[in-house]
Amino acid sequence: MKFRLFCVSLLALLFSSCGDKPEPDTLEGEETAAQYVTSFMKAVEFGDFSKAASYLHSNPDANLKDLQYCRDLFFHRKASGMAVLGVGHEVYGNEWHIAVDLKINYGDLMKKLRFTLAPGNPPKLRGVSPLKE
Repeated sequence: MKFRLFCVSLLALLFSSCGDKPEPDTLEGEETAAQYVTSFMKAVEFGDFSKAASYLHSNPDANLKDLQYCRDLFFHRKASGMAVLGVGHEVYGNEWHIAVDLKINYGDLMKKLRFTLAPGNPPKLRGVSPLKE
């Protein structure tokens, strides 16, 4: 009987530790994340791929790995402006990361993107995806 109780208690403890981590109030590097994203984008726009690569995480997603592809994707037309829509958090790979929403204007057209950054000072870019409204 005691052994069963022990096993049930152990299982309950195990499952309770597997829950979602609560959203943090802040992440290290969050206050500079937008600056890092816009610096990365400017480096990509002007073809300075060595500088752009310095902003990337050691394991970025496929869209960010190929910097020439990034340049074609983000700047297929000359951008007339860029603005940060917001900075927050999102779960990426079962961990909380910094999220930066960016808007790029191309005259009459616009792109909205979400960049995911690993926390740290400086934060490092891990992924990018279209922003769904």
